[in-house]
Amino acid sequence: MRLAPFYAHALVFGLSLVIAGCGDDLGSTSHDAPADSQAYDAASETFSEASPQDDATSSDGQTHDTLESDSEAESGEPYREPDTPPFASTVFGNAPGVIFRWRSDGTSTSPGQYGGDIAHVKAERPAPFSVFPYTSFSPSQEKPAGYLGTTPITTQSVGFTIQAWFRPRSIDGTVTLFSNTENGQGLCFDIKDGYLQMALSTSDAGKPYRHWVRDTSTPLETNRWYQASVSASLKSDHWRIALFLDHNLIHEQKLPFDHGSVLVNSTELPAVAAEPTGGKLDGEVFDGDMHALVVHNYPIGDDYLGTRQLREGGRTFGTPSYHDYLQIPEPGGTATATPPYSDRRYNYARRVALTDNDRRFTGLRHARARLGLPFLNDRYVPNGVAVSGDGRTLWLSFSFEQDEGGNPKDHDSILAQVDLLSHDVQSVFRLRDIHGTPWTRAIGGMTWAPTGLYLTLGSQVLRFDPSKAKVEHAADPDLPATTAFYSLQATDAFDVRVANAAITYDPEVGALWLAGNVAMNGAIERYDLSETGAIERPSAHDSDQHLLLPPSIPFVRGLTRLPTLEERCFLLTSYHLADSTGSQPSKLIRWCENRPAGAVRWQVSGAAQALTLGPDATLWVVTQSGSAHLQKRKKSQPWYDVLTPYLIGFDASIFEPTTRGCITDAMIPLLGDLHTHTSYSDGTGLPEEMFALARDEVGLDFLLVTDHVEHLTTEEFSLCKKAAKAATQASFLGLCAFEIATNAPNKQRLGHANVFFSPGFIEKSTNLDGLYDKIAACDGCLAQINHPASTDFPWTGDNVVAKVDEKMALAELNGAAQAAARAYYFKLLDGGWHVAPTWNSDTHSMNPSAGGRRSGLFASALDEASIKAAITERRTFAGNTGNGGSLALDAQGCWMGVRLQGYLSATIHVRAEDAEVGFSSIVLRSRAGAVVHTFDCAGEKICDATMTLDIDPAQRYIVADATRTDGKWILSSPVWVED
Repeated sequence: MRLAPFYAHALVFGLSLVIAGCGDDLGSTSHDAPADSQAYDAASETFSEASPQDDATSSDGQTHDTLESDSEAESGEPYREPDTPPFASTVFGNAPGVIFRWRSDGTSTSPGQYGGDIAHVKAERPAPFSVFPYTSFSPSQEKPAGYLGTTPITTQSVGFTIQAWFRPRSIDGTVTLFSNTENGQGLCFDIKDGYLQMALSTSDAGKPYRHWVRDTSTPLETNRWYQASVSASLKSDHWRIALFLDHNLIHEQKLPFDHGSVLVNSTELPAVAAEPTGGKLDGEVFDGDMHALVVHNYPIGDDYLGTRQLREGGRTFGTPSYHDYLQIPEPGGTATATPPYSDRRYNYARRVALTDNDRRFTGLRHARARLGLPFLNDRYVPNGVAVSGDGRTLWLSFSFEQDEGGNPKDHDSILAQVDLLSHDVQSVFRLRDIHGTPWTRAIGGMTWAPTGLYLTLGSQVLRFDPSKAKVEHAADPDLPATTAFYSLQATDAFDVRVANAAITYDPEVGALWLAGNVAMNGAIERYDLSETGAIERPSAHDSDQHLLLPPSIPFVRGLTRLPTLEERCFLLTSYHLADSTGSQPSKLIRWCENRPAGAVRWQVSGAAQALTLGPDATLWVVTQSGSAHLQKRKKSQPWYDVLTPYLIGFDASIFEPTTRGCITDAMIPLLGDLHTHTSYSDGTGLPEEMFALARDEVGLDFLLVTDHVEHLTTEEFSLCKKAAKAATQASFLGLCAFEIATNAPNKQRLGHANVFFSPGFIEKSTNLDGLYDKIAACDGCLAQINHPASTDFPWTGDNVVAKVDEKMALAELNGAAQAAARAYYFKLLDGGWHVAPTWNSDTHSMNPSAGGRRSGLFASALDEASIKAAITERRTFAGNTGNGGSLALDAQGCWMGVRLQGYLSATIHVRAEDAEVGFSSIVLRSRAGAVVHTFDCAGEKICDATMTLDIDPAQRYIVADATRTDGKWILSSPVWVED
């Protein structure tokens, strides 16, 4: 499918220097000398020397970020957010939490006292939105102003994080944000001549050694609110320092262990806005306004600190940043759960990090952008998202939820208008229905159209025109975001047949599409719009078009139309209604009109509430997880630890169908036997005799001697390989491998496997997991499940094990009656194994390929490398048709073995050939061998057929099964179909 184009911008960090500060004690031996600048690779955690081209240098000689400039922002291009920050492997230490906190309103503030000339200010916002408090520090030369704690702090050995929210009036010289330094010990975070810098100390031969790290890429301005952070994390051979400004990573630097690795803590009292000396506020004072400052005793990850916040002027600018004052695991909690949880609140940063790294939510790692949701501190839950036609304005809808749920005081539901260039919430609209009555319940869905914003409230679609809003509270320039508050009454209300439905605008047909849950029989309804934006035929019982959804999509919460050209397709969010709390991932499903199934293309954490597609092909997804009422609830359930306080943007192209392992090269069919035994184990004859029989009498293209490893000596294995090499000709390939048995200590037979292409033997195990470990660790090895349906020597590992799935490439059809062997092969496929079929002799009596059994391969040539490639890529067929038969299967032009991901239909091609006997049919089979389609071959010796097949990813695979007119058959390797 073809989608709209998208754009990407690069982010380049400026040059780093090391400069004195936190007392400017340049004469002290504890201070570091300037170090060479180094550039940090966050993905690999390695450094390289900075080069001139690493920096953008202006005419004044200073280095600057190459972020999107104002001129670019006004160029008419759609908004583009830089790539999402990397996910950190955060080390929390034994007791992570906040070790010092100062808030201007005194709430949850570490004990201390103010000094100097200060003023406490509260910038009001209308209820229920919290006020924005800050303290104005006005120091004089005689009397420093600041806040001094009463107890020294000690961080953990793994590192620390300092966050500050401030508005400076002066940035000249050294301006302290936080410090507890004394005699070259402790930490500090300050401004040095207009740039952020930090300092820490390490123990160098028992003496404190002072390190400074300073950014020179991003100058600060006066009279502007900032959020700044620094994290220091202990790595294997260095300290990694990262500086953030307004959630942009502006500088990172490596501090090698040349002067020690152990942090030196200070006994000096911690201070805000001034440097402490001898337990008193001293110099290097901060002149300006400060909202909050917090010190964590562990390094918070880049994925959190580097996520841009949609700034709304509330507490910490809208970021619920430092709710992490509880130890882990908490008393009374369950630390062994995954992720661990407690009967009380967990620290916020840890819960976000656990969510980010949780195996269920790996879809977050591929996000194009992550933006911090606003109003989470005010207990608003996100309901919907929409984006304007020019891609510059984002609309978010919210409803109020008290800590334990509900809205007992009937607080208004709201719309937030966000400028995607500045990340500021510009306007908040309190919603009123068509009669002017405040709306206090959750909003069903929302979409933007040229004629207004359309919201589903109950069984109606309401249209809103933001230009008709009435001002309730003008924007306050004293706030970190100048957000104005309005009341907004609906201009129209239209009855629809779906209650609280997901909704999207379709510019192609000028209509609204609505979808709801299973109660409306799982359908998408179309309502056409007039030129003025009215629904032309509003009805609670009918619509302009009714698209029935497949049963596999029972509950739709978000809906958007994909701009596909070939057919009408949608992307929907779905989760089980009973699981709306978010303990399982939400599914992003691609579905096209009249298709019998949808494909789960992505999974995200939390209950995905809504999605919308922007003009730059960014798909925005919002989840209800992360709101304050989820953050602060206290029940003992694991989902309470799932926090996704993000608006997530994906590149829409990742939702297109794709292939994995698509091979289109020309191939030749080869026939052979992959399982034979000689007198080197429990068979008869020698390898050279087996190869000669296979080549000269049976007429095989290849044969592998696979004696039992417990009987095989190293010398015999070497002799086998020499015999194989001697037997190999242009028309025949001989190879040697071995069979390994796994038996439990009680002698229970757990399974046999052949190991191919191994440089040596692997040791036996007493359980299959041990076997899997050895095969996975074997360089270049591939393996085959042997005679799994055998009653004497069965296979007991029916379900796939991910670590060995790639190397466990084959499964045999021999060892049991044909019906039982075929059924077990499908059982392995249904268990998730990606195994291709073979049918071997397992001869112990010099009778290779007995009974017409053949393992077929489609390879590029008859040599070891090509045979190995065919097995690796699952390009096999298996039958009892002797030397004449072959069966090929391809999908979307790709050889069997391919994985079709996200396809709802595919072009399937089959070709069966036999020189002697014709074919009656080729059957396409899926799970448990169920028939999907049958081609009539009419007795032809070449049966070649093509069709377009509707695909349900729940089928998992498609296998071709060709039957000759004499009843003999060939089974192909699968084409796998996946979400």
